[in-house]
Amino acid sequence: AQVGKVWRRASKEVASLPASLDFSRCRGSKCTKEAKVDHVHHVLRINGLDKLTEARFMSLLRVDAGSNDTYRVLLGRHHHKAGRYKEAFKCYESALAAGDHRAEYRLGGCYRYGRGVSKNVVMAVKLFEKGDAKGSSCCQYELGRLYELGESVTKDMFKAVEYWKKAARKDSAPAKEKLASLGHRF
Repeated sequence: AQVGKVWRRASKEVASLPASLDFSRCRGSKCTKEAKVDHVHHVLRINGLDKLTEARFMSLLRVDAGSNDTYRVLLGRHHHKAGRYKEAFKCYESALAAGDHRAEYRLGGCYRYGRGVSKNVVMAVKLFEKGDAKGSSCCQYELGRLYELGESVTKDMFKAVEYWKKAARKDSAPAKEKLASLGHRF
């Protein structure tokens, strides 16, 4: 299988590298680095990738031509998937301080559900709003959910639908599904 350097090196840390990690034919928008990381975590979790130390994970990512700042969110996701929420939260904070826009969504989720930090939905709303201002479809979808449920904001289905429409225009599958279930076009 032809996979990135990171995953070949990670395979030396774990038992074996499954053939399902062949990304050589991966094309288009579904083959983003994040999508590959999600897939790799899903497949290799059984073999122990989630048990790699932070330093080892970062060194593997650095070999794949990335910087520490770029990969703080990915490392946070690595910790999150392994159930190490406090470490994930610290990584997301570090990524946000370094200017990684994806961190707003991830930190917002930590605050919304109390993962690695005390639950604070008001702070989650603020982070999602910052992400919305930067065009994050994930943040827009989450804001729609918060307005739909009335979590720390006034329940407002019109605002919820507007946020979901913004996210759907950026090709957010969950937003499109939500709008379709409500009979809205996007």
